[in-house]
Amino acid sequence: MKILITGSEGFIGKHLVNLLKEKHEIYGFDRNENKDLNILGDIAEAFIEFKPYIVIHLASNISNDINECRDDVIALLNLLAFCKEFEVKKFIFTSSAAVYGNSYPKTIPINPYGIAKLQCEQWCNYYRDLGLNVIILRLANVYGPNGKGIINQFIIQLKNNLPLTINNDGFQMRDYIYVDDIINVIEQVSKSDICNDTLNVSRNISTNVWELLAYFYSLTKKDIRISFESEIKHEIIRSKIDNSDLLMSEFLNTMSFKKFISLSEGIEKLWNEK
Repeated sequence: MKILITGSEGFIGKHLVNLLKEKHEIYGFDRNENKDLNILGDIAEAFIEFKPYIVIHLASNISNDINECRDDVIALLNLLAFCKEFEVKKFIFTSSAAVYGNSYPKTIPINPYGIAKLQCEQWCNYYRDLGLNVIILRLANVYGPNGKGIINQFIIQLKNNLPLTINNDGFQMRDYIYVDDIINVIEQVSKSDICNDTLNVSRNISTNVWELLAYFYSLTKKDIRISFESEIKHEIIRSKIDNSDLLMSEFLNTMSFKKFISLSEGIEKLWNEK
């Protein structure tokens, strides 16, 4: 299949391209390669040249800057319009658990990033009504090689004998999932018959920062020093999203699916890869 991947040079994008490139024809679209989703000519060139069968939209500013969030919504709108015009068979949009804020299962985002993701989902729903097959994947907190989240940050700090930085009181909770599990789900969604669905991609297990520290101490037996930093405004305090719809989805039965990588396995794997 011909698959266009936006954000192909990003954290998840690089892993996904490496997974799919042996089986499919891939067109990478990334601002690091001077391709901009806010420039219509760049998108037109990609669609005219490549004529994708599937589009996987990973590109996003992981930011609470309002201007960057606005750019993300406009970029999505531009992409959806071209997908409709060129009769793309499936559009996969990676949204975020941030759309829930602290109010799961209600979608009440509390920061600009979550608001922008929810606005993007609403535009995806509009294009569904116009006949475009759109799959929305709400990703939990993804970690793994080349990631930038707290788990990757802790590993860098530990290996450099630096204190671990904790914001707030350390009791904020996240649902962590390893990047390999994310890209495996995206691959299965891309080749399945699933249509017009919204799925949470998570482990359905919340872990707070202190519990993360316990994992690292158990693994490394290092003395852990802590540096407390100021509170982050509009931070999500508790994030845990149910994945039962995903686990019960028919397409997962085709992938020798057993279970996602546990947090202890994932941290150890990442520690040894760094």
